[in-house]
Amino acid sequence: KELLDSGMLVSDSLVNDLVKEAIIKSHKSILFDGYPRTEEQAKNLTTVLAALNKKIDYVISMEIRSEVLVERLVGRRTCVNCGHIFHIKFSPSKTGDICDRCGGQLAQRNDDTEAVVAKRFQEYQISTLGVKEFLKSRFNFLEVNAEESPEAISERLGNLFLKIEK
Repeated sequence: KELLDSGMLVSDSLVNDLVKEAIIKSHKSILFDGYPRTEEQAKNLTTVLAALNKKIDYVISMEIRSEVLVERLVGRRTCVNCGHIFHIKFSPSKTGDICDRCGGQLAQRNDDTEAVVAKRFQEYQISTLGVKEFLKSRFNFLEVNAEESPEAISERLGNLFLKIEK
């Protein structure tokens, strides 16, 4: 928690262990969000999948500029009761800092400050430089413009997942 709150990333070994456990427990498809972030994680993933006789259909890279990401994350608010997510600009609560669904208080995550988000994004970009090339050389790799509306992104990804399921 301290690492995440300060904008640092969790160690590769911990993340790899969590991912391996999720793969072993899963009997269906899995969607990883933000994994792998390093070459070590990517290599570990390919090793784990090979050992478990599983495969990757697609790797999707959500591409976004730093300033857009910062605006989205810094404006995010989460209900402390039900966990519903709002955004002060894009999907605000009708009642200010109160959840429209359950009446709970809305709060900003500790790691959603401008400084932490910018630091996290910079660290992410540095650590993923080699990962994209590694993944592009081994799997079906798609880049998606993550600056589009959530609806447009959802539609594009939904269509992709329908193709995968066929």
